[in-house]
Amino acid sequence: MNPLATSAEGLNKTTIYGKSIVDHFNQTKDISLAADSTTIPTVWDYLTIMNANFNDNINAGNAADLFSDVTSIKIKRRKVGDFNWITLKTVEITDPNNIDIVFNDNLVCNFHEYEYAFVPIIQSTEGKYISKTIDVQFNGVFICDQDTIHKFYTAQYGPMEQVQKIGVFEPFGRQYPVVVTNGVINYKSSSFSATITTPTIDMTDVVGMSEKRDELLEYFTNHKAKIIKDYNSNCWLVIVTGSPNITFNNNTGMSVMEVGFDWREIGNSDSQSDLINSGMVTT
Repeated sequence: MNPLATSAEGLNKTTIYGKSIVDHFNQTKDISLAADSTTIPTVWDYLTIMNANFNDNINAGNAADLFSDVTSIKIKRRKVGDFNWITLKTVEITDPNNIDIVFNDNLVCNFHEYEYAFVPIIQSTEGKYISKTIDVQFNGVFICDQDTIHKFYTAQYGPMEQVQKIGVFEPFGRQYPVVVTNGVINYKSSSFSATITTPTIDMTDVVGMSEKRDELLEYFTNHKAKIIKDYNSNCWLVIVTGSPNITFNNNTGMSVMEVGFDWREIGNSDSQSDLINSGMVTT
């Protein structure tokens, strides 16, 4: 028989069924292969569609081949329009047949579009970037690091100071002082306060709010950097200074509490070196 040449497009599923034992399955676009060949294909080439050896699995893709030489994977991020990437995490690969990565990025700012990249690494050489763009939008005020995030619904900022160092000298015999501004100190300083609520925002859950209070006090006194970010697109990399305080609302039987602390800016939340120096990322 000489069938008419056909072209079937959009096929996405192949089913093996019937009373048979299948030792190997290979599907290819290479029509030059002999149909009655007993040679089992062992090399995944450009025309290969599926190849399954059924050795304790039903995998038919080439992920294992692609990642057989990959030693680690980097997760990177940058704002759309920026040139430099920020490396957020490096995951070591020990088994290319079992790659399962889940990563939450707590450090992004509101109303920004970010591009994330999944980068395979062979020894120290980067492979082709696999990227996806994500538009970030959220409500509320958050204090977070890469591992922990707390949301506040009623938050207040204190007066913000842009700290700089200027030396003023008043030598004898001069009407006007001598001003020296050769320092590079330039950072923000302010305070933060917010009402403590439980995840369900149930103000009658006095036990839950007491537990949340202790959790927040422990978090604010761990001497680690934080990021304060809000729905207005503010995003500050800070350290808590001084002693966090709790203010009780006596009109509610002291069940409603407000937590507050002073903070100072210690870097740029979009700087790889500042994120590393502050311990936000370890890569």
